[in-house]
Amino acid sequence: MNTHRTVATRWLHARLAIGFLAAFFAAQPGLAGVQIFDINPDTSNNTNANASSGGRVNGLAADPGNNQVYYAASEYGGLFKSTNGGASWARLDGHLPVVTWDVAVRPDNSNLVYATSWYDGRVATRAGISVSGDGGANWTRPASATPPPAYNCAAARRNEPAAFGISIQPGAPATAFVGTNCGVARTTDGGATWTFVDP
Repeated sequence: MNTHRTVATRWLHARLAIGFLAAFFAAQPGLAGVQIFDINPDTSNNTNANASSGGRVNGLAADPGNNQVYYAASEYGGLFKSTNGGASWARLDGHLPVVTWDVAVRPDNSNLVYATSWYDGRVATRAGISVSGDGGANWTRPASATPPPAYNCAAARRNEPAAFGISIQPGAPATAFVGTNCGVARTTDGGATWTFVDP
C-alpha cells in the first residue's frame, strides 16, 4: 500500500467534503451566514497511515420534514444533532457505542432515526443497529438486529456485531436496509424487527 497516497487521498476527501458543505449551506435560504470551520488536525505524527486521528464524520442525515434538523455520525465521538441548520451541534449521549458509522431519518416520521456502529469491545455489546423513536434522545437495539444462531454467520461475527450503511426504500418508508458484518439486515416495520439476507 502506498502510505503517502492513502494519507493524501484522505486529506483530499476531507477537503472536498468541507468545500461541498460550505457550498451547500451558502446556497440555502437563510443559511448564507453559516460558516464551516475545519477543526481536524492537518497532520499527524502517527506512523501508522491507517490509524485514526479522530474528528471525522462518517455519515450525515437531514430530516426531510425540517430543514433545520441534521444528524452526524462521527468516527469516535458518537452521534450529534443540530436543530438550527448546522449552526450548532449537541451530542446525543443516549446513543452507545460512540464508534458510529451512519445515521438516517425516516422520511414520513421525523422522530424515527436509525444509526449504525462498529463493535465496541463489550461482552454485552451495544454495537450494530440502533433505533430511536424520539428524535435521537433515547435508543434501543432490537434483539432481532443480531442474526439468530441458525443464520449462516460465524458466531464471532454475531457476538461482535458491526453495522455500516443505511438505506431507506423510496416509496416504502417503513422498509430500511443496513449492511452488516453478517450480510444485509432488513426491516419492514420501521426498525421494530429485523431479518437478514446473505448476499
